[in-house]
Amino acid sequence: MTANLVWRKSSYSSTADNGRVEVPSLARHAGVRDSKDRCRGHLSLSPCAWGHFLESVRSSPCR
Repeated sequence: MTANLVWRKSSYSSTADNGRVEVPSLARHAGVRDSKDRCRGHLSLSPCAWGHFLESVRSSPCR
């Protein structure tokens, strides 16, 4: 599945070298992977789960 995807740097990524994630354009789910460790695969979420994930990241005091 990942071989056919076109990945881009996420707008949520850090500009520092240690904080980059990539996302593809997908119609029915969201994907995310670590740009420095692409061999480990990716996380795939439904649009609803992706929204909850982003909300959790935005409200985290650790970001």
